[in-house]
Amino acid sequence: MPKSISATLSAWATELGMESRTLARKLSQASITYSAHGKIRAKKIVIAAAGDNAVERARLLKAQADAQEHENKTNDENWLQRAEVESFMTEHIILPLRQRLLAFPNEHDAKCNPHDPQLANTVLTQAIDELLKLCLEKLPEKRKEN
Repeated sequence: MPKSISATLSAWATELGMESRTLARKLSQASITYSAHGKIRAKKIVIAAAGDNAVERARLLKAQADAQEHENKTNDENWLQRAEVESFMTEHIILPLRQRLLAFPNEHDAKCNPHDPQLANTVLTQAIDELLKLCLEKLPEKRKEN
């Protein structure tokens, strides 16, 4: 096993061309402890001065994952569930529209043909039945059963 290389903080700072205070700050930021006049191993200096690639990569990946999780959560909160949309559409749009269409022939037959309202009612009812069948055909198979 190779012998480890060690030197004092001052010697490392000189070797790296930086001030001792700067290197001391980098060691502190990297959570590397050392004694003020003791020797520090080269590996710790490299990690403090250049950063530990594995640690930096892990930090970056965690930050990216946190950002993606936040974005996903925000998106999830902004999306409506399909069942909620279907229920709302059925209750507030489709059923009221269907009821109005079914009532239309009885409400307007005499206006359409004052001389023969029954004929007008039959024609309007057939037209609306065809319209509703056409709408039903356009629904997905799962919805036709309901």
